[in-house]
Amino acid sequence: LNEINKYRIPLETRFGLYKLLKDVTLILDNNHINYWAEGGTTLGIIRDGNQILHDDDADISINIKDKDKLLSIKQVFIDKGYLISEYEGMLKVYIPDKWFKNDYRVFGTPTLDIFYYKKMMGRYMLSNKELRDAYKKSYYLTHEVFPLQKMKYHDILINVVNKPHGYLDRLYPDWKNTYVIDIRDEPTEEQVNIKNRSIKFNIKTLDIIP
Repeated sequence: LNEINKYRIPLETRFGLYKLLKDVTLILDNNHINYWAEGGTTLGIIRDGNQILHDDDADISINIKDKDKLLSIKQVFIDKGYLISEYEGMLKVYIPDKWFKNDYRVFGTPTLDIFYYKKMMGRYMLSNKELRDAYKKSYYLTHEVFPLQKMKYHDILINVVNKPHGYLDRLYPDWKNTYVIDIRDEPTEEQVNIKNRSIKFNIKTLDIIP
């Protein structure tokens, strides 16, 4: 048994994320809200062709101009059985009460983070200053975003920015060689994504990197 397998998300979490992302992106498409894969979801699609097997949430983004439209359809998500948590710079859509814990980590209940971006200074940047300061490298040059492209995620196609590699190189400098697993040791209230520590694995050998 490879050490990395201890940290992989349970099947129930994985398929919960698949369904969550499928449902939400279909609702966004039906309501003419442009979105694109974000963060670890982009990384999984480009590098692994799927959800990263140790990442217990999914991420997408929309233009801040569509925020009000998104918030106006919250009930559609709730009618699908999901819960909603609103924050200044993002919206969380999640399946309730599906936390899981093994001897090595706590796996969050399947959650989709929807971040708000705005165009400023020739870039698409996180609209919330606190998030922008925390994730200084999470931005797109204007020419990297549009036209969006459809790429495969499990059994569906979702939107990905037109040129994702520059974004990935900024946000995850060693993404082609290293798996970085962010560990949450205890459940956190209201789906706040607090993770306590990280473990790195060599992609080729699956050995832990000290």
